[in-house]
Amino acid sequence: MAGLRVAVVGSGVAGLASVKSCLEEGLEPVCFEQHNDIGGTFYATEDFRPGQGARAYDSLILNTNKGITCFSDFPFPEDAPPFPTGQDMYQYLKSYAANFGLEKYIQFNTKVHNITRSSNYETTGSWDIETELNGDRKWTTFAAVLVCTGVYSKAYTPNIEGVEKFAGTVEHSQTFKSGSKYRNQRILVVGNAHSAGDVATDVSRYAQQVYLSVGKGTWILNRCQGGGVPVDFMLRRIFTLIPLPESVFGKAIVSKANARLDHVKYKLHSGIPVPLGAVMINDEIQMRIVCGKVRIAGNLARLGTRHAEFDDGTTVSDLDGVIFATGLQRSVPFLDPVVGASEEKLEWYKMVFPVHLSHDTMAMIGFLRTHGSLVPIAELQARLAARVVSKKHKLPTKTVMLKDIDKWNKSFLRIYGKYRYSFPNIQIRDEIAAELGVKPSLLELLRLGPTVAFQYYLGPAFNVHHRLTGPGAWDGAIRACAKAQHGAYANQLRKVQEIKTNNYFLRALLLLPVLFGIYLLFVM
Repeated sequence: MAGLRVAVVGSGVAGLASVKSCLEEGLEPVCFEQHNDIGGTFYATEDFRPGQGARAYDSLILNTNKGITCFSDFPFPEDAPPFPTGQDMYQYLKSYAANFGLEKYIQFNTKVHNITRSSNYETTGSWDIETELNGDRKWTTFAAVLVCTGVYSKAYTPNIEGVEKFAGTVEHSQTFKSGSKYRNQRILVVGNAHSAGDVATDVSRYAQQVYLSVGKGTWILNRCQGGGVPVDFMLRRIFTLIPLPESVFGKAIVSKANARLDHVKYKLHSGIPVPLGAVMINDEIQMRIVCGKVRIAGNLARLGTRHAEFDDGTTVSDLDGVIFATGLQRSVPFLDPVVGASEEKLEWYKMVFPVHLSHDTMAMIGFLRTHGSLVPIAELQARLAARVVSKKHKLPTKTVMLKDIDKWNKSFLRIYGKYRYSFPNIQIRDEIAAELGVKPSLLELLRLGPTVAFQYYLGPAFNVHHRLTGPGAWDGAIRACAKAQHGAYANQLRKVQEIKTNNYFLRALLLLPVLFGIYLLFVM
């Protein structure tokens, strides 16, 4: 007997995870993809595709390690680099889709125009979807809908005085592919986060001069810590059991940034502490700044015909172009307004289920930000949505869900002063995992082996941890955990004899947080 028909909108990371999750729970997914291939952000064509959200430019390197960026039951190949490129990620997604046979459930070149509640929604919870293929529009009814178009969909450009009079080129990083077209030009890049650093670095390889307007400043961090170990290997559950004060965390970030480049002397300094202040992960821009190919400017105030003025009184003349690397916004114009996706304040349980709907048949997958990889969060959301739609999991009462939502909303207001849905990575992952029933207890972990328990709490928070126990458990998870631990270093051709050290004192110190963490687990 066929399962319930579920619409999945988009075939990027979240969409592919949703199609697979639906299949695992006996549902019948129909995925609508407006373009002719899967991959979303990572499907990079020569020309920008109308309706595309974020775009992977040629020089893109992921900011997160492959062990934390992969899907929970499909690791990257062992010979994949610790930090995949955008092209690596695209090929990985193609392999994932092929391995689980997902593409046959995807309708390509199909645009979704409207999603609205069916006439019998109150009794069935079903949704009507208007799609267009080859110019033909039609309406189809589905038992549930998983929206996977993501939070990065609509370019945000600040309202700068004089931009309409500027005689040079104006581009947003959303359409940026390569800096080669700016050869021998003088270019202003506006932005103070990851994409701004990537764009400025790439353009500076070709341009005569690049100016980077960092607004109120930024903190530049590299991808690796001492010894070349990925910095996101520091995402460990022990720090959620023994949380550091935000001030301590912020000071550590500032110290790490300044150890690499004096942010005051190079005019990057931000008086805004982390996590409020902007952070730019980039391993190359330091040298581009030091060699003068990138010069730091303040907050852009206005543009003239060929010049830019900044709010500190400085100016830059003879500009040939401006690139706004100022981020993207949430935009889901095809969605029924009752979902509340356009509102500043969201009331979505686990950022998945709009709590005021009378049926749990609408799920929003990947509509949040986080300090770390979004992949494990989106996959957990997709797995939860599929189990709820298939009636294999029942959500808490509306009162309980509203209480959880209110907790997060108050937290965002306290930290950011607004509803900025940027979640702490491990905390939101573990909350969704607990709701789904795949967060292992200490006893379950010890049954799997003390090494697994040790790695789960003290090691990097790999995505494969969500396949150790519970629904969808994978018998290859323990082996994958061990392999992920060794995925910090890129494979090289040269052979060098390993130098063994026996630092017993350091190992003894490492046991202290382990024992304390286990103590907390028993008393909590």
